[in-house]
Parts: sequence; structure tokens; C-alpha cells
Amino acid sequence: MSSRWTQVRRLPARRESSKIQSADSTRNPALRAACIGAAATLLALSTWSHATGAEPLPRNDADSAAAPVASVFNALSHCQARLSESERWRLAGSIHQESRRHGYDPLFIMAMIQVESGCSPTAQGNQGAVGLVQIKPSTARAVAKDAGVPWHGSEALKRPAENVQLALLYLAQLEEQFGDPYLAIVAFNRGPARVGRMSPQRARGARYVKKIMARYEDLTDEAATESADDSL
Repeated sequence: MSSRWTQVRRLPARRESSKIQSADSTRNPALRAACIGAAATLLALSTWSHATGAEPLPRNDADSAAAPVASVFNALSHCQARLSESERWRLAGSIHQESRRHGYDPLFIMAMIQVESGCSPTAQGNQGAVGLVQIKPSTARAVAKDAGVPWHGSEALKRPAENVQLALLYLAQLEEQFGDPYLAIVAFNRGPARVGRMSPQRARGARYVKKIMARYEDLTDEAATESADDSL
């Protein structure tokens, strides 16, 4: 799994936060336009990524930049939550944008979303977690305060763009705290206090980590197959 994980993380330890963008900004009646619009936003972020140390994305034109958004869209099509086509395009744009902004493979975040909420933006967990990536309002509020981004209340966690960004900010904080990505994933799931002195090796074998990474591998394999089919 470690070789897979090296492809997931993109940012160095030092990060700079950015303001949350509303999911409303990705809305467009034309589905294709929504996809291209998300790609254009990613292109505009290239300067930001370079300045903050994020690995630059390979991009030549709008269509090539939009292809990963389409992979996220396809992954959303297999979710438990029943989403319309337009909802899937909007979600794909938000997930892709926020994932790459924070330096994660969008399909890895899709794996987390599928495991955590079944892709339901309004999912409510038994322990009070909310939204796509299942983060508690109290945790999200603290993360927003630490990162200096606006906090719009617990209802905002049902908006995909805000939920994903706050969840990824939290995951990034946990990586810095524990110094290991697998420990960060376990802490995200169980809470930092329950990780304690767990070793990175033990974290790699945690059921939740294995479930996320197995789903991630499935998604990357599916995306590779789709890409090969499209090239025929």
C-alpha cells in the first residue's frame, strides 16, 4: 500500500490555507459546460499550486484537464446515494478542485467519500459527523478557526465544497501532528486521542485504512480501464 500512498500525497509538510468557495459557483445547466468550467478553475489554480509547493498538474488544454473530473463523475455514478447527472457533475467539480488544491489524488478522496457517506452530501453519522467526508461540526469549526477560513455553521457541512475543504484541512493537520499519513487516516476515523502511541506499521493494518486503500485501488483501476477504452 505504501507505493500507492506515495501517489496520493502531493503537498510538502508546510501548507497554506485558502478561502472556501461555494459549490454554487460550479452550477451550470449544461453538463458539459459544468465539467469544462471546473477544469478552467483548476487551470487558474496552477499559479497558486506552484507558489505553495503543490506538484503542478499536467495540463495542455481544457479537455485534457477535464478528464480527471470525468473519472470522479464516473465514480460518483456507482455510489449508494442516488444523485442526478447534474448533481454528479457539480460534486465531481467540487471534489476534484478541493482535492488537488490540498494535494490529494481526487480518487483517493472519492474512496474516503464512498466509505464514509456513500456520496450523500447530507449524510448524518451516529457520532454527529456530517456530509460527504463525515466531519463533526465541532471539529470543522476548530479547523476553520485554525486555518483562518470562514465558518458558516454546521449546515454548511452539507455543502460539498465546504465539507470537502474542511475535511481535507483536518486530514492535513493530522498528518502534520502525527507525521505519518496512515496514522492521520486512523486519527480522522477514530479521533486523535484514540491513536495514542500507535505505530505507523499498525496503522497500515487498521481495518479502516485497508478499506479506504482497497477502494482507492479499485477506483484507480476503473479509471485506467475507462481511459484505455476512451483511447480506442
